[in-house]
Amino acid sequence: MAQVTHPVPIAADHVYVVPPNRRLEITDGMLTLSEMTQREHRRSPVDVFFRALADAYGARSVCVILSGTGPNGSAGLKRVKEYGGLVLAQSPDEAAHSEMPNNDHTDPGPNWNWDYYMQLVNGGDPNPPEYNFTTWGSGVNVRSAPKLSASVVTTLPGPTQVFVECQVQGDTVTANGYTNNWWAKLRDQHGYMTNIYIDDPNQKLPGVPDC
Repeated sequence: MAQVTHPVPIAADHVYVVPPNRRLEITDGMLTLSEMTQREHRRSPVDVFFRALADAYGARSVCVILSGTGPNGSAGLKRVKEYGGLVLAQSPDEAAHSEMPNNDHTDPGPNWNWDYYMQLVNGGDPNPPEYNFTTWGSGVNVRSAPKLSASVVTTLPGPTQVFVECQVQGDTVTANGYTNNWWAKLRDQHGYMTNIYIDDPNQKLPGVPDC
């Protein structure tokens, strides 16, 4: 077991620990560190790594959550599953606490269940709406077109799970030290928002078609 302090090649039979206030990424088979520049990354470091894992290894990715509460990890696990990877979440019959997945269990057992995990994340709804990204920031405007002059359809009060139908190039937006001209078309909000406020390190979202 070792804490990652510099780029290190991924090796079998090793456990790697992320240092505080850093985001862990994967580049060419190496674990690398970078600063957390977005507030959403600080709240969801597990999501950040699982997304990097899915982008790097696709269907060869495997994710297991053994402890923790709240939604941190849910969006990243969904990315892994969408890319064909293996995702494990514990059955309520074996769980010490019916949270996500639980606090105190130490033996994951044989009966892990992704559908139950996502049901917990979505407040017990057995048929939750599908989401593929999470936004960050507060007071983010969703507009009727990918233009800064377009009318505001709605405003996202804080981090929100969204389904991006497609993406299109529009007005260039500069905010929080980032510049991007790609906009996401949001299914449930019926409008467009700049990709700057989508919690993904890529300017153009991976796996999302052009509009």
